[in-house]
Parts: sequence; structure tokens; C-alpha cells
Amino acid sequence: MIKYLAQAGPTHPKHGGGVFTSANAKFPIHPLLSFIVHYSIVIPTIFLVHDLFFIPKAASSVDLVQYEETIHRQKYISRFLFIYTIILFTTRCASSFNAGRLRQHAVMYELTWLCNSTLLLGSITFGVFDDGTSTNWLFRRRPLIATACCIGVSIDQVLWYVDLVGYMVSGKFPVGVMKY
Repeated sequence: MIKYLAQAGPTHPKHGGGVFTSANAKFPIHPLLSFIVHYSIVIPTIFLVHDLFFIPKAASSVDLVQYEETIHRQKYISRFLFIYTIILFTTRCASSFNAGRLRQHAVMYELTWLCNSTLLLGSITFGVFDDGTSTNWLFRRRPLIATACCIGVSIDQVLWYVDLVGYMVSGKFPVGVMKY
């Protein structure tokens, strides 16, 4: 499976390029498998690292009211992010359906980018599925992960704007984030 998932270039039939046959035309197996493997490895790994290194401190009685308000707000945010993520994933897949095989495959790969992973991880780690009584390890609240993902995306976005302004001023990309 690792050999199949390894990069073989954009013209390889598994990526939507190369020779078009009825065998590789029906279903985007490689992009879907990459998507599933990505999220099935990334989410548990991030959660394990979080749980090993960041143990939440016990809240004092003074902090409980503020803590409950924060949890309530985070659950609203997580529900919004989850609904938005489902709509985003669905519309991207549906819009690429008639756009050609290469675009169909590209959409599945794009859904594993950090900005899209942050949407899914943010909704899960802010507690979209946590009702307060569940002991499910996967759906426990971990707001530190959501914050870390948002910071990671923010760094990339800020550097994108630096490149934009730099290109407008000097005709060159000072950082290179926009070179794609």
C-alpha cells in the first residue's frame, strides 16, 4: 500500500493523468485512499502527542463560570466549523464531478491541506461531538490543538500576503509562498 500511495508524478494514471482506461475512470481510488489514510493517521497522532505532553490543569472554583462560558462558546464554534466543513467538502467534490478526472482527483488531495485539515480538527477539538458525558477518547475537547492548527494556517496566510505585497512592489516573491 505504501508503494501505491507514494508519489509517481502528475501524469501517472492514479493521479488522473496518463492513459485513460475504463479501469481508472470510474472511481478516484488513490485520492480517496490518500484522504482516508491522511486523516486516520493525522488525527490520532496529533491527539496522542497532545495527551502525552499537555495535561490540562485542574480548574479552581473561581474559574468554573468563565470555563463553562468558554466551553459553551467553543461548542457553537465547533458546530459551525463542522457544518461548514461538510458543506465545503461536499460542494468541492460535487463541483469537480463534471470538471474532468484530474480535477476530481485534485480536490481530494486539496482536502488534506493544512487549511482544510484545520477546519476538521478545529470542529473535533473544540468539542462538536462532546456532550459532556462521553468518555470517547477521539471526541474529547482539546482546544490547544485547534489553536495550534489555526496558528499554523495563519503563518502561511500572513506569508502569502507578504509575497503579494512584495510582488506588487518589486515584481518578486520575497518569501516564495505564492510561487505555485
